[in-house]
Amino acid sequence: MHRSGQGRRRLAGLVLLVAVLAGCSTDNRYTDQGDQLPRSDLSHARPISWNEVEIVDDTHLRVTFWSGVDGCWGHDIEVDETTSAVTISLVTGAIPRAWEGCDGLAVEHTTLVEIAEPLGGRKIVDGNAE
Repeated sequence: MHRSGQGRRRLAGLVLLVAVLAGCSTDNRYTDQGDQLPRSDLSHARPISWNEVEIVDDTHLRVTFWSGVDGCWGHDIEVDETTSAVTISLVTGAIPRAWEGCDGLAVEHTTLVEIAEPLGGRKIVDGNAE
């Protein structure tokens, strides 16, 4: 009986290790800078304007925006590319089943946007700017 309990603990530890390693396979450009990952499962989503954009490299842009606290609020991104511009549109909304214990505190976030073609001389446009 002692061995089977020990075996279950080892199996549980192995499962946890695999889960952690699987989570580490995401693009480190997000996690290294503390970027929030986009989500497609938001409720009460609404368009927002972003504050600023940083050119990380030819095909990656870091966008700064205000939204609610992590674990309660998330965002999604839509990118439209033409030969003259890259238009980035953000929406923010509630993460499903996260309303309990969430407050209305606004927090500055960043997210990494990958574009299909190098930026070159194209301008960057906020798709939700008024």
